[in-house]
Amino acid sequence: MEPWPNAPTRTESTPRDVINSSPTPPTDPGSKPAEVDFMSLFCEQQQCAPPEFEERAFRMCLYWRARVVAPVIRKIMPRYFEPDFALIRYLAKCQGRRNALNELAAFTEANGATGGFARRVLRNRISARKASKLITQIFGRQAESTPMEPGRGE
Repeated sequence: MEPWPNAPTRTESTPRDVINSSPTPPTDPGSKPAEVDFMSLFCEQQQCAPPEFEERAFRMCLYWRARVVAPVIRKIMPRYFEPDFALIRYLAKCQGRRNALNELAAFTEANGATGGFARRVLRNRISARKASKLITQIFGRQAESTPMEPGRGE
């Protein structure tokens, strides 16, 4: 995928999954099974089909006033919410709360000074705070439902 607009490019030997995430772990046949991604957990907890994920997550993360005008904006300017949907697509692949919050921070940093009056002042966009709460809620429920391994108490 493409990096966020205006995001610094990285030239490291370790592969990066998206923009600012932690390095992609090497795939080892003997390693533990991979964590479940955000989209799978979201769909399981919200009881929705995977094709509905983007729309549901988008609506849940919008500012309340943006929920009212978003359908109109999307009809008039179909690409207006493209940065928001790009974030949701990045989050869908994140495995673990830390990686998802890193993606959200990178998105916020890259898009903080851009977007114009409607995005910055009128807040016709995704709320980073609501997205953060959703990430914590989704991955928090996963932690509650999986028992800790012996000897790994915190």
